[in-house]
Amino acid sequence: MAFVCLAACEGGGSAAPNAVREAPDDRDDERDAGHVADGAASPDAGDNPLLGVWTNEVGEDCSYLHQFDEEGVYRSIASSGEIVVADYEIAAPDEAGGRFMLSFTIVSDNNGVDCEGEQNDEVGQAHSAYVEPVSDDVVRIYRAEYGTTSSRWTRQ
Repeated sequence: MAFVCLAACEGGGSAAPNAVREAPDDRDDERDAGHVADGAASPDAGDNPLLGVWTNEVGEDCSYLHQFDEEGVYRSIASSGEIVVADYEIAAPDEAGGRFMLSFTIVSDNNGVDCEGEQNDEVGQAHSAYVEPVSDDVVRIYRAEYGTTSSRWTRQ
């Protein structure tokens, strides 16, 4: 999957398609990789502008559903079949641009095909990005280099 959905950037793997591979985890909570919870957390822009469920379109034929919960778990489900779960943290905005820093580490990946047509097992990979709230219902996601917009997400 390309950076557009934040769940992965590069890498490869040999897990069978649709098999969910999980990294070792000491947490007691149960992660359901393919399910986005009903009644997702309501947003609290002061602490975490991403709480809740978001979507972004990738071309005409594919989209991603992103969920950020209050427990620090991120889920990404691509309409093409990829399902990724990660632990995430979000830091307060910097003074220069007002963008939040989002960091996450992938803990499970079903090795499905992403919206870019790639199939990579990314368990254990760490990624980061900048998040710029545009409104309560729209955010822009930037690569960690603080450069060009990678994607625009809309709250569901």
